[in-house]
Amino acid sequence: MTMMLMTATTTAAKEPGSIEKYILPGFGVGFLLLMGALCVLLLTKMWRNEINLATLLDEANGDASMSRFQLLLFSIVVSVGLFLYMLKNQALPDVPDSILILVGISASTYAASKGISYSQPQLMVKPAPNANVAPTLTAAQAAAEAAAEGATPVVAAPVVAAVPPVAPADGE
Repeated sequence: MTMMLMTATTTAAKEPGSIEKYILPGFGVGFLLLMGALCVLLLTKMWRNEINLATLLDEANGDASMSRFQLLLFSIVVSVGLFLYMLKNQALPDVPDSILILVGISASTYAASKGISYSQPQLMVKPAPNANVAPTLTAAQAAAEAAAEGATPVVAAPVVAAVPPVAPADGE
């Protein structure tokens, strides 16, 4: 890598306009190699469960975060779209201002929700389940508990209501 850069700089010093021809591709290749190595490292750590992705979209209290989901989804859509454009055209795209504005709105929505959640500490902790409320039991669970206590379970018969037939309206 350093040999390539040294060769490019010596060649660039001799020829006018050769910086774009020799140095920039060298930096581009170096950058791609660095990013590729970081991606491989990240994927390896994810594969070994050293990076926990289970709470990627969670708020601090454990609830799902719509703002995080929106930012993640929109970032993936824009990134994949730009990547596919670069693969097809072999050039950097001119990103429209509307896409940049939408990415900015998505990021600012996430930042605002983060600020709101951290400014209200009572929202950071999930409320404990109310101990005064009895849990709802199904009929089968109630019968099993009654049988375990030695009582005769009372099972209500289903109520069937007779519905009279509806007379047709006049003219039918």
